[in-house]
Amino acid sequence: MSPVEIHWQDSPIDRLQAENPSNDGKLRRDAAVYSGGKVAAVYGDSLLVGVYSPESPVIYDAPDGAGYIKPGNALWSALSYTGRCGIIWGAGAKDLPMLSKWADVGLSRPQMAVRLEALESRTAQVKSMLDSRETALASLTGSDWVGAYVSFHIAGIKYSDAVMKTANGDFTAARKSLDEAGGLLSQSRPRLTSRAKGRVLSGIADGYPFLANDKVVCIWSQPSAGCGLIGMYDRLSQHEYPRLVAFAAELPKTPAGKVNRKALREQESGTKAA
Repeated sequence: MSPVEIHWQDSPIDRLQAENPSNDGKLRRDAAVYSGGKVAAVYGDSLLVGVYSPESPVIYDAPDGAGYIKPGNALWSALSYTGRCGIIWGAGAKDLPMLSKWADVGLSRPQMAVRLEALESRTAQVKSMLDSRETALASLTGSDWVGAYVSFHIAGIKYSDAVMKTANGDFTAARKSLDEAGGLLSQSRPRLTSRAKGRVLSGIADGYPFLANDKVVCIWSQPSAGCGLIGMYDRLSQHEYPRLVAFAAELPKTPAGKVNRKALREQESGTKAA
């Protein structure tokens, strides 16, 4: 795809502005090409047309008067426009001082801070629910412990996924994961169907198959997700395999008070490496 060209044939334009012109600033229809820097413009007494781009804008002074100005090699289209190029219209020479100012605005990456208080509040609420459930597990035994642990484990996975989705800016999916985790943790008792054979208990808790005794529990994903092993917990050693679900005390913040997404991704990478 070719860059957009703005032609000025028959327009009231007779001068040019570039950061490295090789003439006296007049258009002479001599097939000269002017480029360099980040801003270029052609203008007359009542009209100014300029472009800015990190790709060194180009002015072509065509012999037949069909000259054009274009933003270097940057693509302008509905599919590829990135906000890094722009057109500046003005009312002639008097607007020349604004060229560099608008170029600086257009070429600077926008800085924006967004704080989603409702999402932060829900994240803190679910974290508190996880802490309470983890404490309550210590007093349970048998099938009560197994069912409660399965719910706790699945809720922990959903909470961790929500934290990472927040870090990646997928706020709708993050809220969905938090609500699913909160739903599991808010139940007074898990939805449990089980069968005991000796000291071994097998069944389904909240839709997740498990195999356990009162010391160890293995959890599989739901049948619709392939029934892969997603967790194994040894209550005696308090070790979890193959996935360790780590709960942050709070979301890391930047000095400005925003969620520090880079720190979250580094924490996730460190957990996987461990």
